[in-house]
Amino acid sequence: MQIDMHYYGVYAIARLAGLRPEAAGTIATASQYVDDAATADIQHHEKGNKLAPIVTAHSLTELIDNRDVNDQPFVWLPFHFFPGSISRKVAKTLR
Repeated sequence: MQIDMHYYGVYAIARLAGLRPEAAGTIATASQYVDDAATADIQHHEKGNKLAPIVTAHSLTELIDNRDVNDQPFVWLPFHFFPGSISRKVAKTLR
């Protein structure tokens, strides 16, 4: 899948599920970011927040980087794939 599914498809599905546009955009951005994260430079935001990204955008030939088991549970599963199911209580907080 590319940006057509990882961003636009995820955004559309989140909106169809009843999430607010802002929440759907955040989820879609996180899903696409896994494919776009190519630099580990710390980003400084105007309100003082910082983001220290984990590089996850590797070419298919970079087998060692793609198989790093230390970053997979924190990046690939929660941000790149749809969850199996969530409770109704959690779903209500996202609407």
